[in-house]
Amino acid sequence: MPVTAGQVVVPDNVSQTATFTQGTNTLPMIIDQIHQPTAFKQRGYDLTKHYAGPRPRGGVHAYRLTITAVDTTLPVTSGYLYNEFLRMVEGHVVAQTHVNLLYAKK
Repeated sequence: MPVTAGQVVVPDNVSQTATFTQGTNTLPMIIDQIHQPTAFKQRGYDLTKHYAGPRPRGGVHAYRLTITAVDTTLPVTSGYLYNEFLRMVEGHVVAQTHVNLLYAKK
């Protein structure tokens, strides 16, 4: 996400509506177990290509959201993996922060 005047604004559901380059999430193994809902398939929506939120089976789960600021535009291509991202940012990180979040299935 670009930074404007020192701020980044991330709109709700941005990964589902934006046209910026996105990586592949780790949902494929879960999707193999539960199968993608037909409604998503009919709309051409692939759950592995967008952020889909936490997916605990039950109880309260801890998640860590990490924000990384870099000093360059990264050469990402659609569908990049997290380990590829880590290699790309090496030597370019200017700031990083995280927040721990709790989520409970409703």
